[in-house]
Amino acid sequence: MEPGVPASGANLERYVAILDVFAGLRSGVSSGNSIHANKEFGVTDISAALRLSRGTVSRYLRRLEAAGVLIRLPDRRYALSPRVYHWGQAAKPGNDVQGEARPVMEELAERFGEPVSLFVLASDVAVCIDQVDGIHPVRLNAAVGRQLPLHTGASPRLLLAYAPAEFQEQILAREPFPQVTPATITSASDLRRALLSAREDGYVVSVGESNEGVVGIAAVVRDASGNAVAALSIAGLETRLAGSRRSDCLASVLDAAERISQALGYFPLVANDKVGRGL
Repeated sequence: MEPGVPASGANLERYVAILDVFAGLRSGVSSGNSIHANKEFGVTDISAALRLSRGTVSRYLRRLEAAGVLIRLPDRRYALSPRVYHWGQAAKPGNDVQGEARPVMEELAERFGEPVSLFVLASDVAVCIDQVDGIHPVRLNAAVGRQLPLHTGASPRLLLAYAPAEFQEQILAREPFPQVTPATITSASDLRRALLSAREDGYVVSVGESNEGVVGIAAVVRDASGNAVAALSIAGLETRLAGSRRSDCLASVLDAAERISQALGYFPLVANDKVGRGL
C-alpha cells in the first residue's frame, strides 16, 4: 500500500467516491464541463467535486492507476481503464421487471396482507402484468391482464405522469374522462395538477378513484437509464389503510420500488456531503 493511503473503511469509501465521479454518479461536477462529458478528469476536477485536498486526490488516483483501474492520459488527466468495462459487462443489470419485482411483491403482500400489483404502460392504458394476493378479500378492478384507463387510480396516473409530455397532452385532450366512481378525476385541469404532483413525489395515493372505499398506493420503478418502466402498487380497504398504517404502507411501497429499481441497475446521483466531511 502506498504511504499516506492507509487501509481502512474510510479509505475504501474514498476510492468508491472517486470512481463514482468517473461513472457520472456524483453530483457536484459541472455537466457543462467538456471534461465531464468525456469522463476524463484531472486532480483539480476531483478535488473540487469531492472537497478533498489535491494531494489526497493525487495519491488515490496514482493508486488506482497502479491497480489498472484508471489510465493516465498525456495531458495528465485520468480516465477509466478497459478493465472497468469488463467489470460492467459482468454486472449487467437485469431487464426482467416482473422477475425482479416478484419476490419484493411477495414480501410486501405478506407484511401488509393486501394485494400487491405491478403495472406497465401499454399503448394508452395501464396493464397489470403481475399480482400477489393478500390475505384479505378485496374486490379490485386490477387483475393480471386487466387494462385500466390512465386518468384514474394510483398506478395508471403514476405511469401517465412519467410518460412523455406529448403523450400526456394526447390523453388530456380526451376530457371529459369517464367517471368510474364519484372520486374519479374527470377534468383535464384537475388531472394535469395531479400529474405534476405525482411526478414531483414519485408516488400516488388514490382513494376510491377506481374502486369505491379502496385506497391505492403506487410508486415508480425505474430501469438502469432512469426511465419509469413500471408502477408498483398495493391496495386495500380505506378502513384498513388509514392513519399511521397508510403512512407505513407508503414508506414500504417506496422502499420496495427502490429495491426493484436497483435490481434493474438504477442508482440515483450520490450527494457529496459525506465525502466533503472527510470519509
